[in-house]
Amino acid sequence: MKRFLLLAILLCLAATPATADITIEVTESKLEVKEPTQIFVSGLAIADLPTARVDVHPRKGTTLWTAQTWGSPPFIFFSSKQPGTYVVELEVPRSGPDGLWIEHVEAEIVVGDGGPQPNPPIPPVPPVPVPGDISMCVIFETETRTADETEMLVDLRAYLRTSDSKQKIPFADQHLKDGLTNEPAEWLKPYLKAVATRPVTLPALVVIAQTPPSKSTPSSNTAEASSVVAVESLTGLSGAEVIELVKKWGG
Repeated sequence: MKRFLLLAILLCLAATPATADITIEVTESKLEVKEPTQIFVSGLAIADLPTARVDVHPRKGTTLWTAQTWGSPPFIFFSSKQPGTYVVELEVPRSGPDGLWIEHVEAEIVVGDGGPQPNPPIPPVPPVPVPGDISMCVIFETETRTADETEMLVDLRAYLRTSDSKQKIPFADQHLKDGLTNEPAEWLKPYLKAVATRPVTLPALVVIAQTPPSKSTPSSNTAEASSVVAVESLTGLSGAEVIELVKKWGG
């Protein structure tokens, strides 16, 4: 999956508190084809720059890069060669006593008449589950995803936003890499390992359980301290069917 790191030029920006809420502001949210716009970023600390990521959905035909001009906050430059409704995302990994998560902000931009709807953005990563907990992740392949699969994932995402959902379930492209290490993020490795060892047609729902480390062989490695419960292909399923499958595993 194509990702963009915030440019090193932003290092000249005065430091902001690491706990500040990140916000983005679009100067023009309704554009003509090929018309550029700037999306200004505030609340981003210098310490966050190496791991901050910017992405857009859908990506085809778009131009997206980051910079800073004299006297302005950092901004994201966006334009598209074709009409559509686009979601520009900014994500910053966070960690704390409760585990790992991703601070996520997004802005919607309409180009031309709006065209087709965008692919659903990847939701923030939930905290790392405590030993013994069941956790789930939807693994998909962006390049081969069909319109029906996109609609199914949109339905699932809508369900996960309701009070009926019992846990947060991240979505991730199977090629997703950490921009700093060019390796899959630690939280994602157990799910990718499960897909690799139990080949199924993507998209798939991967269910794992955190294995409590024994006193004789403690482990801090998330990938080693988990066991695969199920890998279920979602190909051909409707949104309602996938939601029932998630409920079956406690989601």
